Amino acid sequence: MPRPPPRSCSGRTSPTAACSSTSAWRPGNRSTTASRRLPATGSPSRRRLLIDRGVITRGQLAGSVIASAAEDPDNRVGRHILVGKLRGDTWKAWDTERRDWAEVTFVGHEEQIRLWPRAAVSHPGLARILELGSAEGRTFVASEHIPGVTLAATPRDDRGLLVAAIRDAAAAVGALHQRKLTHGGISLETIVLDASGSARVTGWGSGDRDVPALGAALYELLTDRPAPKDGLPKSWPKRLNEDLRAVLTKALSSAYADAGDLANDLARL
Repeated sequence: MPRPPPRSCSGRTSPTAACSSTSAWRPGNRSTTASRRLPATGSPSRRRLLIDRGVITRGQLAGSVIASAAEDPDNRVGRHILVGKLRGDTWKAWDTERRDWAEVTFVGHEEQIRLWPRAAVSHPGLARILELGSAEGRTFVASEHIPGVTLAATPRDDRGLLVAAIRDAAAAVGALHQRKLTHGGISLETIVLDASGSARVTGWGSGDRDVPALGAALYELLTDRPAPKDGLPKSWPKRLNEDLRAVLTKALSSAYADAGDLANDLARL
């Protein structure tokens, strides 16, 4: 597990601004003291058992996990407390300022600098970038954690829901395109349906073909097969009506000016 820094770069206004020391979490606060009175939670199976028997609530369990992680100074990264790895260099973390879950990803310095403009874009369909900082020489990006189900794991029996999800994702990516930015990592794994059923775009990447990627995601959702990598399909599945084929043709062939135009066309279907 990476060792976090004694200094945080939270709140800087530019990549070159000086870091200021912070101490967002302190031992002995109310939530920590209360969580230490809870029974030992142990393994994930024991945690589920304690919840099922009413011995501990999910909220109390979360507090206990956070308090346990916070006792190890290696878990402190900026204003965040790492509680467990999600994937690759990305960790689930507790944001001590927002008092909510976040994701901390360790990235290269150049990638972090590239994401500074992205952090300034606000849209309800985009997972926010919360903090860019440095942890003992390792740069990181903290972003909003969106609980929900990825489109990759979403049942595909409700065509209206799937089209609406890509429409909303395209509108969110369109907000980036208006700033001359790209997402660069659009896939069925980076679009999440949250608890309200709204589509939220998470993560980022280094690509520059957002609109074809959105078209490919919609094609796969509606046909249960990957979109052709070299452009348009040789033949269209009968389940796709003429209007959907027209939209997919424009998206897959990069005929839209930006993702916002794709969202507008999907809204008219």
